[in-house]
Amino acid sequence: MDVPLNAYEAWFPKEVLENVKMLQIGAPGSHSLRDVAAIIKATTAEKFATEDRPEEVFQYHNKKGDPVLIEQLSMYLTKDIYRAPVNSDDVIINNGSSAGVWNLMERLLSPGDTVFIEDPSYKTFFPCVKKSKYNLVGVSMDEGGIKIDMLEEKLKKLQMRTPTEKQPFTAIVYLIPVFHNPTTRSMSEERKRDMVMLARKYDLLIVADDVYNTLCYKSPESDDPKTARAPKRLLAYDEKSDPGYKGNVVSCGSFSKCMAPGLRLGWYELPTRVREIYLDHYIIRSGSGKNPYVGSLVGVALKMGLVQKHVKKTRVAYSEKMKAAHSIIMSQVGKLGVKCDLPEGGMFLWVQLPESVTAEEILEVSKDSVRFLLGHTTSPSGSFKNCLRIGIDFYEIEEFLEGIASLCGYIIRVINSTNGP
Repeated sequence: MDVPLNAYEAWFPKEVLENVKMLQIGAPGSHSLRDVAAIIKATTAEKFATEDRPEEVFQYHNKKGDPVLIEQLSMYLTKDIYRAPVNSDDVIINNGSSAGVWNLMERLLSPGDTVFIEDPSYKTFFPCVKKSKYNLVGVSMDEGGIKIDMLEEKLKKLQMRTPTEKQPFTAIVYLIPVFHNPTTRSMSEERKRDMVMLARKYDLLIVADDVYNTLCYKSPESDDPKTARAPKRLLAYDEKSDPGYKGNVVSCGSFSKCMAPGLRLGWYELPTRVREIYLDHYIIRSGSGKNPYVGSLVGVALKMGLVQKHVKKTRVAYSEKMKAAHSIIMSQVGKLGVKCDLPEGGMFLWVQLPESVTAEEILEVSKDSVRFLLGHTTSPSGSFKNCLRIGIDFYEIEEFLEGIASLCGYIIRVINSTNGP
């Protein structure tokens, strides 16, 4: 029996994976995963050779997660990644950002409550919300992020329940504020401040999906992807010293993008009132913490400096691929009205075709050679039909750029046929 080894082998026929460049995939390739495998092997040996009671990792664990991981992660994020300190008291380990976001929704919302989301947004999240017991509302965004005035208009029209001690929020706003998926934009500083004030005014919980912050390639003070720092995370604008502070922002991080999705490991930064509600949940009280074994190994890897080394290597590689792909796109099809910003971080390129062309038209002729994510599948309203998203990380650079060049050829063919002789 030919059993699939991973999700992509289960989703796509073998001949497709072997012959088609699957540029829609947003996951590290085998070349990167081999490095992670080496890290886990080294940290496993280190843990079981040096600790007095390494077997305790297989016991019911701390509800917040492995203490070494929390300490090392907080120091790493503070020192190398974020522009504001991470308080280890706020950090709780989870099974990754997706599980983390959904667990919070299940804990803090009631059936019929509203989840606001940027339009466009993460393509897997909003269809699941649509099918759930919650009410999904999309809000347009621009270069600065979600449109605050439009969000407030929708809030004013919404019938919201009164907050309670166990459910202190009237609705959730799900955002990807840094290196947004799919547009790659980062929310402006002014917009972040306004978003926090709006959340306090309407008792909203902002769930910031901060999974791309570790993948920064350029910042105002550094063009070196090894040292560049991502824009300040949204949580940092909900300052505890503010007179109106209540704790309205959650940050969800993950090792899926900067290391490997198979680790099933991520973290929250939770304000006190959310943390108390979350830790009192049956799953946490009964299971006593998430993923203690893998978490303990990654904690050791951080202590040994292996995670830091791997993330720097990944950033350099991704930056090179991003620049090269952007250069090919703009030199080949930019003159035909195709637009594509060069992102300063993340793992995607967002390509805007002329309004007269749809991404589906390109995919129809390219699908036997190269595929990508259709823009309208990222939109709760079904907009962005002339847009497409490219993932940069699954292939090594030569294969990846071959796919980009092939895609540009198909774009040229379709645009020329649309415009006529």
